[in-house]
Amino acid sequence: MKIERVLLVRNDKIGDFVLSLPAIKMLRESFPSCHISVLVSGYTQDIAKSVDYIDEVIIDSEKQSAFELASLLKPYQFDAVITLFSSYHVALACFLLRLPLRIAPATKIFQFLYNSRLVQRRSQSLKPEYEYNQDLVSYFLQKQKIKQTQVKPPFLQTDKALKQQIRDEFCNDFKLNQSKKIVFIHPGCGGSAKNLSANQFSILAKSLAENGLQVVLTAGPGETELVAEVSANLTTPHTVYHSKKGLLAFMQLISVADLFIGGSTGPLHIAGAYDVKTVGFYPRRRSATSLRWKTLNSEQNLMSFSPPDDCAEEDMGSIDMHKVVQLILEKK
Repeated sequence: MKIERVLLVRNDKIGDFVLSLPAIKMLRESFPSCHISVLVSGYTQDIAKSVDYIDEVIIDSEKQSAFELASLLKPYQFDAVITLFSSYHVALACFLLRLPLRIAPATKIFQFLYNSRLVQRRSQSLKPEYEYNQDLVSYFLQKQKIKQTQVKPPFLQTDKALKQQIRDEFCNDFKLNQSKKIVFIHPGCGGSAKNLSANQFSILAKSLAENGLQVVLTAGPGETELVAEVSANLTTPHTVYHSKKGLLAFMQLISVADLFIGGSTGPLHIAGAYDVKTVGFYPRRRSATSLRWKTLNSEQNLMSFSPPDDCAEEDMGSIDMHKVVQLILEKK
């Protein structure tokens, strides 16, 4: 049958959705006539709505049943669904709708609800999450006999004039020097993975400030106490920014940074999607490695650090911050 309307599903956390963008962009560039909708969680909708290669954004409420979701999706008359992250209520909803082509990873017990499955073994973490997502779109394209187009960063973009306006206003509001580099340090992790301690972030911020970089400590909702602790340890100049204007405003602000530093969490992945230079900190645990959760920026724009091999895989305190600073300064 002719496929015209495709639904992609990635309805979990911010970083997870951001890492689906290469797959979505690949679908758009390989199959430009296709109408692309995405099913996302409520807290990632602002990201999805900012992406120009997505035609339609549908919100999946955590509280709705499979039957309610099926009712929500029915009017869209999708020809295919590509489920990048599989959950039972999405699988059942798409089955109830009898969507002609239902693609998902062959990993969950309810995989029988899909009529086309791809074995991935993501738990082995042999490649980045975004490549696992792309593999599912590649599988779809192969089934449709459509040639796959390779895509490159950036995967998020802010209009050039708006970007300059945001940077100008931010520098004016916080008395920053436009001609000096601005480094965002985001100590929060949103419970995603083990992270550096407040003291380690303080060492990092102090050393970078002493080397002429303008340091901005950023805090999302629920992260103000942690950032206050990092700030209290500092005697060097720095700025504290609390994200209170919503995710879209924080995203756009991240896009103007010269460098973004943080743990493996949503804001780090947003920076990577903009192709901002990033420094990320990851445990060595298989499901959380720097390979599995690699950011989306160009290779020359990313750095990552993990506990050394002779230390426990989640011993983030074993990361040598002075060595980290040295490597950052060499690359700046």
